[in-house]
Parts: sequence; C-alpha cells; structure tokens
Amino acid sequence: WFDLTKDIVPNHMISVDVKDMPEFFQQEKYDGNSMMCKKLTMLPIECIVRGYITGSGWASYQENGTVCGIRLPEGHDENISFERSIEVLEKEFPGKGQEYAEQLRDKTIALYKKCADYALEHGIIIADTKFEFGLDENGNIVIGDEMLTPDSSRFWPADEYEPGHGQPSFDKQFARDWLKSNKVATPHFCHLDSFKYWFFFYFCHIHLKSIQITTKYVCFTLLTIILSVCHC
Repeated sequence: WFDLTKDIVPNHMISVDVKDMPEFFQQEKYDGNSMMCKKLTMLPIECIVRGYITGSGWASYQENGTVCGIRLPEGHDENISFERSIEVLEKEFPGKGQEYAEQLRDKTIALYKKCADYALEHGIIIADTKFEFGLDENGNIVIGDEMLTPDSSRFWPADEYEPGHGQPSFDKQFARDWLKSNKVATPHFCHLDSFKYWFFFYFCHIHLKSIQITTKYVCFTLLTIILSVCHC
C-alpha cells in the first residue's frame, strides 16, 4: 500500500530489508517482519474515510443520524464537517490549522479512492479505513503508522455484498458482530491502548485474493482481536 500510494503522498517507510537496518535487526527472525521508518512529528488527528456506513458508525447513524457525533444528511454519508479538526490542529500548530486540515482531508480521500479502486479490481471492497499523518524534518505532510490493516479498516468480499444488512468481513468486525448477536457485553476492564497496539501484530495477513492465517499464531491473534474489540 505504501508503494502503491507514494505518488499521492510520501510515507514514513524507509526499508523492509534488514540489511539496511541497525546490526541488531540483521537476524533471520526479523527478516520479512520488520520495517524501518522515518521519525515523524505526528498530527493529532485520525482521518477516517467511509465508502460505506457500517459497524458502530451505522448503528449510530440509524439511532440519531450521526457518525462520530457529526450529523449527516439523510440518505448520505458524505459532506462530513472537519471544523473540529481545524481547531485541534490550530491549537497544536498555530497558523497552520486550516492548511493542514484541508491537506489531510484531500490526501485522505485521494488515498481511499485509489486503494478502494485497486482492491475492487481484485474482488475486495474497502468499506472504510483510517489514516494518520505526520510532519517530516522539512515540514512536509507524510503518512505514518499503519495503512489498510485489518485493525484500521473493514474489508468485504465484493461477490457477497448485499445492501441492507451487515456484510461478511475479512477484519475484526466479525468478532463485534458475534458479541452483539449473542448479547455478550464487551467488558471495559482495561484501557491499555498501548498494550493493544504493541501486541496486535496482524498475524492475519490479508492478501487481495485470499486470507492466510499463520497457524502457530491463531490463538494469539484471537486474544489480540478480543482485546481490541473490548477496547483494551
């Protein structure tokens, strides 16, 4: 995804070759499992883009016509206001709030459109996703963190899509759907976001034509999905 979209916005990836990394990482166990990145000054905004309203966003929209607290026009899921993001960015970067907000909005939509079109050609619908951006040493906006992973996105098989109900998915939504359909309350017994993101290493590797799950990590993956679903 980083290679596919580098014509739209540069990204924080430097290399995935351990030979380019510090000596400690030049070991077999890190080969193919490591990524060297630029250090960025992250912008305090998560940019969520939705091609479809689903999951918690759909539930909220059905209940009161809002998504993430923002009222949407009836029958539509576009024209989402970003005034609040301007305020947040302006507070962090005085004089740059409007400029950064507009750039983030435009880059997010452009990234989604290109990736969604590419995925659809291979039979996958990207229902929604989120991107995070930062500033490099020259003050340029760069995409950082994860990109189109099962934790940040919803993937649906295009040949099974039917409007009017929830869709089968290749991400963690199935766990949320099961908990809801079985009336299982999701416990809020911990708020360890850092724990979740350190341990959710995406052992479910999504490929555009198939899903490959590394068997030795199945139990570990289920644990991390549960932690994520429970907002741990």
